[in-house]
Amino acid sequence: MNQRNIIILLSAIVAFAVACESDMNSEIEQADLYSLDDSKILSEYLDIPNLPYSYSFGNLEAGIETDHIATLGRVLFYDKDLSATKKVSCASCHEQSLAFADDSALSVGDHDNMTHRNSIALGSFRSFGRQYDNTSNSKSKTAGLFWDERTTSIKEQLKETINNPNEMGMELNDIVDILNEKEYYQVLSQKAYSSSKITEDNVLEALEVFMNSISSVNTVLETEVFGELNYITGDSVVGKIKNDLGLQLFVHNCGSCHRSNIDFVDDQSTGINATVANNGLSLHPSDKGLFQHTQDAKDIGKFKIPGLLNVELSAPYMHDGRFATLEEVVDFYDAGIEMNDNLHPSLMKGNAVKRMQMSQVEKTALVDFLKLLTDQNITEEVKWSSPFLY
Repeated sequence: MNQRNIIILLSAIVAFAVACESDMNSEIEQADLYSLDDSKILSEYLDIPNLPYSYSFGNLEAGIETDHIATLGRVLFYDKDLSATKKVSCASCHEQSLAFADDSALSVGDHDNMTHRNSIALGSFRSFGRQYDNTSNSKSKTAGLFWDERTTSIKEQLKETINNPNEMGMELNDIVDILNEKEYYQVLSQKAYSSSKITEDNVLEALEVFMNSISSVNTVLETEVFGELNYITGDSVVGKIKNDLGLQLFVHNCGSCHRSNIDFVDDQSTGINATVANNGLSLHPSDKGLFQHTQDAKDIGKFKIPGLLNVELSAPYMHDGRFATLEEVVDFYDAGIEMNDNLHPSLMKGNAVKRMQMSQVEKTALVDFLKLLTDQNITEEVKWSSPFLY
């Protein structure tokens, strides 16, 4: 066989292989699309794409199955039928426009009951999933959930929230019964779990996967100030950003609890559990924080140290929402900390409370720096928005 014929033969083989691969990919893609009948059912209630959005991030593995599970979780997250009065959804207390927080000190739950504490912003970390990854392959201790960290898994947190009469006021098995009566949930479940019947585990897992996908990687600090740099690396960036004074104040005064990569809260310098802290707030007698479930006097007044990504969007602040603005928060840390036996060591100087004694110029610079941690994308990303048409 001459060289010309060999080239023609090889070209034909390559073309055949490409065509076969294209056909296979087409078949796979078609398998991931909803049928015409399914699309008709979904389109009566929901605005979701025929091919699901990608939800892979953080500790989520890439894959169409994960995307279908997250799609189911997205619908569940915004469904008010998960509450007893059908007026409250997960999103009622975690609004996307507020980095999945609430703009009230306490949120309005089922039967117009008020929640016990302020709603924590789900978008306050670079990756919600990584922050709360309690799987066996996790390389380090991760934070617990709720302000007092009384649960160690998202699924346990979800169960408590669903059952809490001040929040959703429902039994999980009753929710499942309601969902299985709805055709669009049968379609979504079939794609996610190869079964049209939803189970309690499916509900919890789908919500968990959706919540784990929430991430914030396009802050003003990264996109406009650092360019290609992805993390604050401590003193190495001082002198390199527009708001150098704000960064220096943050590193010096806030960095011991809110570490240099902003969203993480591990404090390796003190050797204590740094996911929670007593920050010197005057406490309401009925809420003593971590103590309420540990009954250890050393935990009185300790609450979760929140992440600071999108902190500009998630007012009001603290576990009880007592501060309406970032300026009030800075004023508190500057001169309002109250001494107590459990005060975090970083807030003390010797045996007394540490006072920052910042000028008004410095306070403004620190607030302006915190506003650089805003990621507008998290408030606009369609895959995290409500899919409901009504």
